[in-house]
Amino acid sequence: MYFDCIIAGFGGQGVMLMGNILTYAAMAENKKATYMPVYGVEMRGGTANCTVVISDREIGSPIIQRPLSAIVMNRPSLEKFGPRVRKGGLLFVNSSLIPEKEVKFKGIDCLMIPTRELALEVGNERLANMVMLGFAVKKSGMVKLEALKKALYPALDPRYHKMIDINILAMERGAHFVEDGRVKTRVNGSKASKDREPIMEEKKDEKTGKHAYEDFLADVSDHFASGDQEKQFIDSISLEPPQEDIQVNVGVRVREVRENRGLSIEDISQRTGIAVSLLEEIEDEAVAPPLGTVIKLAKALEMKMGFFISGKEDRPFTIVRVDDRKVISRYDSKKGKHYGYEYESLAPHKKNRHMEPFLVTLEPVDTEEERSTHDGQEFIYVLEGSMEVRLGEEIHILKPGDSIYYDSTVPHLVKCHGDKKTKILAVLYAER
Repeated sequence: MYFDCIIAGFGGQGVMLMGNILTYAAMAENKKATYMPVYGVEMRGGTANCTVVISDREIGSPIIQRPLSAIVMNRPSLEKFGPRVRKGGLLFVNSSLIPEKEVKFKGIDCLMIPTRELALEVGNERLANMVMLGFAVKKSGMVKLEALKKALYPALDPRYHKMIDINILAMERGAHFVEDGRVKTRVNGSKASKDREPIMEEKKDEKTGKHAYEDFLADVSDHFASGDQEKQFIDSISLEPPQEDIQVNVGVRVREVRENRGLSIEDISQRTGIAVSLLEEIEDEAVAPPLGTVIKLAKALEMKMGFFISGKEDRPFTIVRVDDRKVISRYDSKKGKHYGYEYESLAPHKKNRHMEPFLVTLEPVDTEEERSTHDGQEFIYVLEGSMEVRLGEEIHILKPGDSIYYDSTVPHLVKCHGDKKTKILAVLYAER
């Protein structure tokens, strides 16, 4: 018995972990195995990879020139390793990031797996790598699925063992995808696709998805919730939230644009000054970036800000009727109440827009706040209540009918003044 595989993707996709788990699984079956991670300057172009060799005999070398199989999680990896797979081999393709039309290799079976969509069914899109691993093992038979599950214990740091159950669910979902007949396959590079059923569309009602503007005036600062409230919010996002507006996944769009530009996370960090760890969390949708961060990312990626926060449709105009507006809020499901702020998007389907209009309700809070700065300008009109604006060293109180227009490059903070809610119309403008 002999099997080898190259696993490749960008940093943050868990490529090395996949190789580790696969190697431990082979060892659990008393097979010989080698694991070789590859690090280098190529990672800056979006590709990191590892090789795994499994055999029942001594393994001469961990280096693979013409692998029997390859798992590719992003486009650069497809371009680099797809052509290397041997005739008759298997190419496992992450169709969540790689369009089918780009998979054009002759003599091999190319299997399209929507890893992100399947991971969301389990409850966390960051488990896309576990979905892919479960699928690849089931399809190829390189090791048994049960061995793969057991391998999680030695492969994961003990502090993450609490995550083993959900990782197993993701592996099982990938394995079941082989059986449920919805795998889209390109056989021997032919133009026709052999479809048992169409690959699933992205769900529009994902409970675990988050919105790019969960933090609208938290850019305008992070003052709307204390540290404990923020933790409670993050802890509760997998529970039932209040009704939400259009589904927007800003992290996914940032990652797609970054990869299309051939940029690494480190490149974006250098351009924006945002920490690599935070950028990884944003792309994995573990955190929703505040507006100031979205503006910086848009500028670094040479895109309009509206691209990252719009709905999927693109219309020449958009009308939002008063009865159609839906509130998007910070929400503490454990306490069963809203806190901080809530807002309503007033231009959800006009992607190529220069302004971002919102109807915002500010909640009274008693926390220390930091001021925010970013490119662009902001206009605010007070509808109800009393609003406090801090610009540099100045503090201004605005009443209903008052308005303010300022450069966002000035350190600023907008908050509720007093013990009653304040409602404002806010329009933001950010040049690309």
